[in-house]
Amino acid sequence: MSDYIQDNFLPEDHEQAREQLDCYMRCTKIAIQNKLTGNDQKSDDYFENAKRSYDALAELRVKHDKAWFIIKQNEADMKMAEMLVKAYD
Repeated sequence: MSDYIQDNFLPEDHEQAREQLDCYMRCTKIAIQNKLTGNDQKSDDYFENAKRSYDALAELRVKHDKAWFIIKQNEADMKMAEMLVKAYD
């Protein structure tokens, strides 16, 4: 699970992502258990909590992806600048 956190979230978001992922997994498990025992209201409540954690994870992932895109764009800009410098030397 730690590789998933490291690969998909910014370092400053690792703790929050880990907490949200744990909450998502725990709530989903409890919701399924309640659904199987016929406690639909409690199941719905836990599924709603799981959804909130999932949404929080999705927001953190978007933040990571935006940062990754900016880094990759900057790398491409640097390569282009290096090529231009070499071309005019």
